[in-house]
Amino acid sequence: MVMACFVSKQKVHAMVAPVENLPFDAFDKSHAALWQAVVYQFDQDKGKIEDLTKAFIDTSFKKLRSAEGGSRDWMAHHIFFSTPAQKHTYIYMYVCICPS
Repeated sequence: MVMACFVSKQKVHAMVAPVENLPFDAFDKSHAALWQAVVYQFDQDKGKIEDLTKAFIDTSFKKLRSAEGGSRDWMAHHIFFSTPAQKHTYIYMYVCICPS
């Protein structure tokens, strides 16, 4: 996950760099076509980063839901086949690990 954040930072910096380092005066109307090209590329890069971010978030939540469901199934199985003392321990562990 740290690597994914690092890659995203690099992509954002790469997206912003052309806007920060323009080789022309952005406020000069004679450079309007150049400015439009820079804005177009910025919008394209922004869309790619948004798509990557959405995919990362969707994947993360799917993994989280899967892990939570797996722990719930494990807990249900162990509580059903446990002694009363074990049930108490499992329930305590579940509440501590998976607070609602």
